[in-house]
Amino acid sequence: MDTPASLLPQWRERAAYLEQFGDPTSARLWRLAALELEHALKALGDETLTLVEAAAVSGYSADHLGHLVRNGTITNYGRKNAPRVRRADLPIKSPTKPG
Repeated sequence: MDTPASLLPQWRERAAYLEQFGDPTSARLWRLAALELEHALKALGDETLTLVEAAAVSGYSADHLGHLVRNGTITNYGRKNAPRVRRADLPIKSPTKPG
């Protein structure tokens, strides 16, 4: 399954292919779409979350994320007693395999 970030190089390759074979208008549109997606991904990654929100996204507990903030593993973008973390800085817990 494609992730949004994996679409960027695909769309840019598609634009290069279309440009190479004489369709500059379509190529320009694919490059524009890739640029818009890149900007949206950056904005999403720069979003700051509370530890509870971050826990829901990452799969780690709010307590564990708080520990990572306190020891400096993750930067605190909030205040000391009201930490916020950037979505892009979150570790993502791998799903465990049943077995």
